[in-house]
Amino acid sequence: MIDDPSHGLHPDGERAKHPGIPREGLRAMHGLLDAVMASEPGGDQDVNETSVALAYEGILQSIDDDVFGIGDLVGASTVLLSWLASHLADKSCTEIAAVIGELRAFAQTNAAAE
Repeated sequence: MIDDPSHGLHPDGERAKHPGIPREGLRAMHGLLDAVMASEPGGDQDVNETSVALAYEGILQSIDDDVFGIGDLVGASTVLLSWLASHLADKSCTEIAAVIGELRAFAQTNAAAE
């Protein structure tokens, strides 16, 4: 886990809109971010799959060990997605709803066939 005082700060140095994230939620966030970092875009698919699987195992083990719970994981996911969507909307000079629409389209396009 990264213990960096800059975590929770916007790029401009202001406090994040979610300064009250509990320690369990913060741990869940770091687990999710580790999973994102485990896969290298354009990297070897087998290596990426193994790395992501190990990151997921770490998340599941943390849940099993009561380091954080499912609610912390869902909350962490929501806060991270909200932060990313708002920053992407700002950088793209668009509304957050448009960013979420793109994410929904991405999810739908990449869904497994039924």
